[in-house]
Order: sequence, then C-alpha cells, then structure tokens
Amino acid sequence: GQDGAPPSPPGDPATGQEPGVPISGPPLRLSPKVLLTEPIRMLPSLFLPLAGVLFVGGFSPGSFLWAALGVAGSVVYAVIRWATFTYQVVGDRLELTRALVSRSVRTIPLERVRGVDVSNPPLHRLLGIAVVKIDTGAGGEDKQEGELDGVTVAEAERLKAVLLRHTRAGAEPDGDGRDPV
Repeated sequence: GQDGAPPSPPGDPATGQEPGVPISGPPLRLSPKVLLTEPIRMLPSLFLPLAGVLFVGGFSPGSFLWAALGVAGSVVYAVIRWATFTYQVVGDRLELTRALVSRSVRTIPLERVRGVDVSNPPLHRLLGIAVVKIDTGAGGEDKQEGELDGVTVAEAERLKAVLLRHTRAGAEPDGDGRDPV
C-alpha cells in the first residue's frame, strides 16, 4: 500500500472492493473500431451539404474534390473525438474526460447510478462493440448521465458489473433478511 500502510485484502468491507473487480485503473479509451461507426453515423447529416456541393459544382472534378474533403473532414473529426476521450473508474466515481483544446471532466458518483443499459446496434454487433448508457435518474425520464459508445462487449459487461455494484449493495437486505425501509 501507499504511505507504509499494509494493502487491504480483497473483499475488504472498508474499501468495498470485491475480489476480481478492479476499483480503479488507468484511463481507458473506446475501441478503435468506433472509428468505423462514427463516419457512417454522420453520413445522414453530411448528405445534404455533399449533394449541394455536387449539384452547385455541376459534378465537376472540383466539386468532387470538395465533397471528398468534407468526408475526409468527418473522418478526421471522428479520430480526434476518439483520441481525446478517456474514461476510468476512480474510487467511487466514473470519470469521462474529453481533452482537446480545454479539458472537460464529467464525474458520475457510483452511488447515483440507477441503471446501466448495454446495447448492440447492428453495425456495433458486426464489429463486436457495444454502447453503454449510464442512468442516474437525475435527468428525468429517457435521459442518461453518460454514454460510452464503442467499448468492446467484454468491457461493457465489466463496466456494467462495476457501475451497478453500488446499486446492488444499497438494495441488499438487512441482517434480519428484510429489505431496508
């Protein structure tokens, strides 16, 4: 342990750490496979501007060049978003960090997590990645506090277990076997 104290044994009630479930670790990135889904997801919003460039340009080589630059720009944007986003569980909170020009950290206390939804849209399923949506109940119905779009399926399940550990711990019955009131 740090500062000369002996390390806490796994499953220690003082730390709440369960054996085999890391309580924190280094910052993690989304799967690089998400770089294949981002441009496809952006395609509908690019369709009208690209069609406009091609029609206004009369389908000339110059208009195709501008359209190609638009598509390349969306790919570069997806790479930058991926490279500047990390997440990690630190003690009793999940931190979602985006750092491009300025650093933005969204902190979600684990005790506020009410639900974790893991979904696999068709393209994600094909690539072996998933979307993790974290609900804290703070934003009202159908609003999630955080989203990790593009983690591996195994990482999604690990995160779900870690994030819901506190929810289950708060819902466990008392020593007399009855639910807490």
